[in-house]
Amino acid sequence: MEFSKALEIWKSQKNLILALIVIGILFYPIGFVHEAGHYLVGNLVGSTCEFGINWTLSITCKPVPEPSQLYFVMGGVFGMLIGLSLVSNSIRRNKPIFIGICAITLDHFLKAIFETFAHSLYLNNFMLNLAMGTLPILLTVMLAGYYTRLDKNKS
Repeated sequence: MEFSKALEIWKSQKNLILALIVIGILFYPIGFVHEAGHYLVGNLVGSTCEFGINWTLSITCKPVPEPSQLYFVMGGVFGMLIGLSLVSNSIRRNKPIFIGICAITLDHFLKAIFETFAHSLYLNNFMLNLAMGTLPILLTVMLAGYYTRLDKNKS
């Protein structure tokens, strides 16, 4: 691919490319905070909990902490709170970072809902996890397209 074509793609998709980089950078740190939410509840009620780290992050508490809904929801709540806390006035002006944080916050919102109210589906249904992963990416693409059109209209 010639340089001018690559430059043209970069200019037209800069918001999307940078937002995806932001998501990649924040995925594990915010995921770790998500798991810390589960860990906190587990330890507070006396369960023995341990982190698992590979391609995904996980936590296992034995026995499953009661109330289990509180245990399941707190991971997503912690992830959402961290995502929302990153949105300051200066970040809102940086469109790719704002888009990436919005996508990660939506991801943790969905995890909080499905981990709590459809736990066995959340753990065992590939299609549900695929849909949950697709929605934040769709939000990313839509917001990047919106901001790109907004930028074109301003110039």
